Amino acid sequence: MGHAAHHVDHIGLKGSPDWLLWKRALQENLILVTNNARDFRKLSARSEIHSGVVLILPMVSPRVQRQLFKAGLDYLAEHKNLINRIIEIDLRNDGVEIREIELP
Repeated sequence: MGHAAHHVDHIGLKGSPDWLLWKRALQENLILVTNNARDFRKLSARSEIHSGVVLILPMVSPRVQRQLFKAGLDYLAEHKNLINRIIEIDLRNDGVEIREIELP
């Protein structure tokens, strides 16, 4: 879809602690995509400014995760500014629900 993306496995950060992944995202102005909502909500709330976080909330199969991520990408095509925002992608009533949260 024309976006540059890095997977932790491919950049030598597999198994790294969350704070290190967050530090890398901050340093490189990257939007972080994860299903680890609990930890990355906390890390993003502690940061003065960040490029954004996309949370895929349900723990589902990789196939369903890809479908949810695609729905998130479609949403982001219309809402491009994620600075200090969290996008939560969830399953609700056999459909996809997307919520946008702006942090102070």
